[in-house]
Amino acid sequence: MGLGQDKDLAGTTLTIASSEVHSARSNRAIPEFNVPTLRVVAGPDMLRFASIYPGQTVKIGRDESCQLVLSHGSVSRYHCCIRSDEHGHLFVEDLGSTNGTTFNG
Repeated sequence: MGLGQDKDLAGTTLTIASSEVHSARSNRAIPEFNVPTLRVVAGPDMLRFASIYPGQTVKIGRDESCQLVLSHGSVSRYHCCIRSDEHGHLFVEDLGSTNGTTFNG
């Protein structure tokens, strides 16, 4: 499984994009914060997504308990997780998957 790449269209490929969340208390279009969103852009689960809010962890894998469930055979039951700290910095951790996790590669 690859993150941030669009090369291997036979496997599962995810990309991370950021969406602006606006304050409901303001009439101005000033973003309150950005919400990174994982989007599946290739493979059998294309169009699935999960947003990662500050302080949240999103687990990715084939198991139904994961927040982003992927069905491709190259994805382990508990493949990896992406954690956002309170400042919105993202951290990717492989969870001992069989095929590993690549980032920007």
